[in-house]
Amino acid sequence: MATKEQLNAVGMNCPGFARDDSLYSTINLKDVLSQGERSCAVCKQWDVTKQKCRINLFDQVLTGLDQT
Repeated sequence: MATKEQLNAVGMNCPGFARDDSLYSTINLKDVLSQGERSCAVCKQWDVTKQKCRINLFDQVLTGLDQT
């Protein structure tokens, strides 16, 4: 399972990120993210139930971050 830090880092660097503001309000991230920040947790591509990226970019972006 991805950590909050990984979700935030990948969200900030993901080319497929698509913000879904309805997720922001329903998953109670107000203590963790400000409205403008990017995280997989508020991306339309993130499957909240499976904790997985629907377009399979999470692992690729995370691996790329580890290379820098």
